[in-house]
Amino acid sequence: HHRRRHEMSKRRADEDDKVYCVCRGHYDGRFMIFCDACEEWFHGDCVNITPAQARKIDKYECPQCRKKSGGAAAPTPRKDEANKRRKVDTAVEKEKEKEKEKEKEKDKEKEKEKK
Repeated sequence: HHRRRHEMSKRRADEDDKVYCVCRGHYDGRFMIFCDACEEWFHGDCVNITPAQARKIDKYECPQCRKKSGGAAAPTPRKDEANKRRKVDTAVEKEKEKEKEKEKEKDKEKEKEKK
């Protein structure tokens, strides 16, 4: 049952010439995986998912849906993705620090005014 959901049936491929995947190609007998978010089929090799990986994934999200959802369902987050996220976090932290500094400055100004 589980496998059927991830691998497209031959019959369906013959009866329609729909395009699928990020590559907008047809179903050509290659392994495909179904995105549970946008309900679109993707060629495993276009989205870097092997049939073995697909069997371990309960709910798969394609790269576009993963971006939208913030990467929660990524099968294995790549290192560069994690680093990108970390960079964003540190940038946010730096902004917060700047804000704190400004607040301190304002407090100092107020103290001067009192005297």
